Amino acid sequence: MVRDKLIPDSQIINYSHIVKGLYYIGTATKACALSLRWFRDAFGGKYEEFDDMAESVDIGADGLIYHPYLNGELTPYGNPHLRGSFTGISIAHTKAHFVRAVMEGVALSLLDCKTYLESKGVKMNSATIIGGGAKSKVWRKIVAGCLGIKLIGTKNSDSSFGSAMLAGIKAGFFKDEKDAVKKCVIKVEKTLPNLKNNRAYAEIFNRYKKIQSLLSIVYNG
Repeated sequence: MVRDKLIPDSQIINYSHIVKGLYYIGTATKACALSLRWFRDAFGGKYEEFDDMAESVDIGADGLIYHPYLNGELTPYGNPHLRGSFTGISIAHTKAHFVRAVMEGVALSLLDCKTYLESKGVKMNSATIIGGGAKSKVWRKIVAGCLGIKLIGTKNSDSSFGSAMLAGIKAGFFKDEKDAVKKCVIKVEKTLPNLKNNRAYAEIFNRYKKIQSLLSIVYNG
């Protein structure tokens, strides 16, 4: 979120914005698209087929829950000792269930971040989705449903694109930051949340949090 005030909190990242007087306020999870890349490298498969696999499984992956703490976790735990996990595995689960669980686990981690921001008075009803995971239509639907907000996709979503815009301002191609955004940031799609799915994910999130609190005892021990 971009705000004109800092939020002094150990679980929140406060950056000075490029625009004077503004700040970039954020929370963070350490393994979003990285989680799916790890799964692909460890168990095989292609990104192109993961969408179809995930879509073939119902919300909640039949009780399979993934915590994406492959490198510890940031918000809202700030704990490098946490580790990733799959819980609720049964003989009925297939590889497609695990793909779905990875996508949902990342979305639930993002919901953990959003919930913490909201506890500090920061409200949001939309967000711009960027990075490799944004290319997945199914994953976008999962995240939108889980967070309960509208996701906006842009033509160029790589973080380095912003650096190129700043270079363009300095080189005189754009008058200022607003001019660069007007000419370069092109919205190409939006993903709306499914309210029924949002209610289902709220229940799953409660289990996700209970499992996290119990497993943290193991990892902190």
